[in-house]
Amino acid sequence: MNLTIESKNSFLVQNPEEFIVECRKNKPAWVAEASRSDNATAAVCPSFVMLFKHSYLIKCPAQIDIAFIKEANRIKITTNEEQMELESHDLVAQMGPVFSDFVSMKIGIKCYLHTDEPCMPLMINTFAYTPQNDQKLRAMEGILPLNNKVKQKLNINTVISKQQLQEQLDNGNGVYSIRPGTPLALLYFPAGLPKLILQDFDPKVPTVTQSRHMKGSYLARMKDWFGV
Repeated sequence: MNLTIESKNSFLVQNPEEFIVECRKNKPAWVAEASRSDNATAAVCPSFVMLFKHSYLIKCPAQIDIAFIKEANRIKITTNEEQMELESHDLVAQMGPVFSDFVSMKIGIKCYLHTDEPCMPLMINTFAYTPQNDQKLRAMEGILPLNNKVKQKLNINTVISKQQLQEQLDNGNGVYSIRPGTPLALLYFPAGLPKLILQDFDPKVPTVTQSRHMKGSYLARMKDWFGV
């Protein structure tokens, strides 16, 4: 199976390693150290071995600066808008008051994904990489349905607790920076890692928002496309 990534941004097409890499070739540092142990460690645990073997690591390609503007009593987020787009969801409105202590930040890398056969990779939090990149930012686990009918944006829905966000702002003198290369999520393919193909944006493959089938009927179309 092939995983095709398209973008109108030439930097992302020519430098895919800036935002997507194979986990098995980019394991966190603790794996090598744990592998040298005479004891059975997580480095040889099938759960981790298969996770790294079947996953791509999604990284932040550009710096994100989150600043609190005291005068306006609001948060200002800046980044490279040619490579990234950012927005936030009201978690209380979407998921209920139990999530009132968290702030949402959807990090969009300006590219699209599609595959040559239907599949349902999982978006997973980067716990295994967290010790070296302790940003307190967590990816929200979920399914990213892919096929050759439409192409999906590479969006990573992340959350951070309000307390941890304040701590990051305090530590950074009012600015919380997510640096380039920061692990954002793992994209896990249960059936095996597909071959990665990078290309310029192809208008022949519609995006989810362009497809006429997406207007209120995406969940219904899921059954036709994925058998669910």
